[in-house]
Amino acid sequence: MCLGDTSNLAFHGKRLKSNSVLQNKLVLHRGWHCLENTYVNRPLENTRQAYVDSVKAGARFAECDVWVTKDGILVLNHNSSFAAVAAEPDDRLATLPISSLDWDELCGLELQDGSTPVKLDTVLEDLLGTELRLVIELKTSSAASRLGAHLASCPDLVCGVAWVMSFSLATLELFVEDGGRQAGCHSVWLLGNPREAYEQEELDEGEIAWNYASESLTAFLDRVGAKKCFQHLQCGLYLQYHPCAMPAHIQRARAEMNLLVPDAAQQPFIGLWSDARLDASFDRVEAVTPWLDVFDVINTDLPREFWLRTPDLTGVEPLGIPAECDGKARTFSWTSTDCASSRSSVTSTNCASPRSSITSTDWRSTAQEPWAAAQDLALPLDFAVTVAA
Repeated sequence: MCLGDTSNLAFHGKRLKSNSVLQNKLVLHRGWHCLENTYVNRPLENTRQAYVDSVKAGARFAECDVWVTKDGILVLNHNSSFAAVAAEPDDRLATLPISSLDWDELCGLELQDGSTPVKLDTVLEDLLGTELRLVIELKTSSAASRLGAHLASCPDLVCGVAWVMSFSLATLELFVEDGGRQAGCHSVWLLGNPREAYEQEELDEGEIAWNYASESLTAFLDRVGAKKCFQHLQCGLYLQYHPCAMPAHIQRARAEMNLLVPDAAQQPFIGLWSDARLDASFDRVEAVTPWLDVFDVINTDLPREFWLRTPDLTGVEPLGIPAECDGKARTFSWTSTDCASSRSSVTSTNCASPRSSITSTDWRSTAQEPWAAAQDLALPLDFAVTVAA
């Protein structure tokens, strides 16, 4: 069946608006942007148009990456310089680090789609009166204090912020302590879990990996010496998709978050992001839908193929579990030990681990609209995965 122009904004917007669950859970990665780098039907990532079009698509959340100029202006871009997206990559202004340039120098740089760099404030002002909220990723600790102080001094713009996240827990701590908490913004810690290890130069500042399928959250925090900081920040988690991830792993993490921060003002928040290079076939409606009641939000690039239903998504089974994890019967079980209420042992086979119902709410991090999340699953921590041939 012909679905129409799958690169068209109206095509994606119509389907997103007709599915309220997807609409309330998907986070548009770098805004409504073009993965193919042609910029014919979509704008360039992290540009003003990328977020204007995110609103038109009916999205509730869109992610952006923030850096700070030499004179303290917060600007959007994925990398530390504009070389990858500039019309002339060898232009002096494109090759120099954003942190070494003043805004007056940078603002006239032509990008590949004919646009120019944009301030964070400009995008937040565009979002006033809309239902879209920005998910701000701090790419460097040098921008953390500036962002925190700026949002604390501009409460009218905070309503456009969903949450602030970073691969660096130290960066999140700077943001929170230097204004983020005062602004009422919530922090989320990005964690990697790639199927293939990244090269060192590919890693973001402070980035570390957590294999949540084989290591408990408590053990991980103890191993990296981050337990006290995590408890102090009361931050959420944004986990990288891994082909062997299963719903029970996320349930266990959510239960541990409840126990680690029992007096948290918000319920545990866990989002999911994926790497289009490593797991391109995951970013499809068939693959992400089974995870909607497991994660609070899921990142997407909304590729042209997102809505296309295929009889066989290469390497992806109905639960997002790949063929290489298949072929053996699996049993997932957990029993209660230190939880207040008694629970029966739960068993599931053939990778269909039980998923509890998670309530989706409006994720807006303002004092007037508290950051709400899934209900406490109250799951025990004793969890075992056995694989039998």
